[in-house]
Order: sequence, then C-alpha cells, then structure tokens
Amino acid sequence: MSSKLLKKLLQQASDFDTVSDKTDADKAKKSKEAASKKKADKRTLSLGKESSEEVEEDPIQKQIKSMIQFDRTIARYSRYEDSVMKKRQREEQREAKSRKKLRSLADGGVGNSRSSSSRNALLGSEPTLTKNKIVQEKEAKNLRDITKMLQKRKKSRQSR
Repeated sequence: MSSKLLKKLLQQASDFDTVSDKTDADKAKKSKEAASKKKADKRTLSLGKESSEEVEEDPIQKQIKSMIQFDRTIARYSRYEDSVMKKRQREEQREAKSRKKLRSLADGGVGNSRSSSSRNALLGSEPTLTKNKIVQEKEAKNLRDITKMLQKRKKSRQSR
C-alpha cells in the first residue's frame, strides 16, 4: 500500500476513535439525564407510587387522580375541624357544669331536686308573711326613718 493510503486509513481510524469516544460520552451523559428525569417524575407523581410507564396518562385519569387528592385533602381538613369542634364543646360543657355548681352553692339550694330539698330541710322553716306583718314592718321602717331625721336635725341645731 502506498503511504498516502496508509496515512489516510490511519487518519480515518483516529477520527473514528475520537468520534466514537465523543458519542459514548454523550450517550452516557444522556442516559444519566434520562435516569434522573425518570426519578424526578416518579417523585412528583403521588409520592412515587406509580411506575415510569404510567407517566404518560390520559387526561381522564389525571382528572380522577386530582379529584381523589382533593377529596383526601378535604377529608383531612374536616377531620381536623371536627376534632377542634368536639374539643371546644367538651370545654364549654365543663364550664357550664362548673357555673351551674357554683350557682347552686350560691343560691342556697333553691330548686326542686332531691339534693336541694335536703338542703332546704337543714335550713329550717321561716315564718309565713301575712298582710299584718307587712304593715307592721312598714310602720317600723317609717318610725326608724323619722328617728334618723330627728337625730340629724338635733345635731345640726347643736352645731350652730
């Protein structure tokens, strides 16, 4: 073979090696990028439950999945809201019980329950009110008022 042909053959072989090295590096880089893309797609789709084959879904399936996710979110929020409402109701019931208990102790047991009737029995009986007693109390009050007024008048005359 002539030297020209030999040089040309060697040149083509070296070019082929460099091209093949570049293409191998490009292929490796592309495969790594594709693998990382697949991993990212898996993470974004419902916390990695679907496989990479299910990435390409029809719009109806996407709509159904979004509705299911929406329902789950609403259910989670409503459960939280229910628990807060129940807690608030229990606290209000406790407060109402304590208020009722304090009121019953302060009233002295006025009511028609068994416990209040036993407390009333311990208090003893009070005399009944009649018209005559009411009239007598009014007269006594009037007399007390008159005596107070006379005492004030007497003090004011003594100080002059």
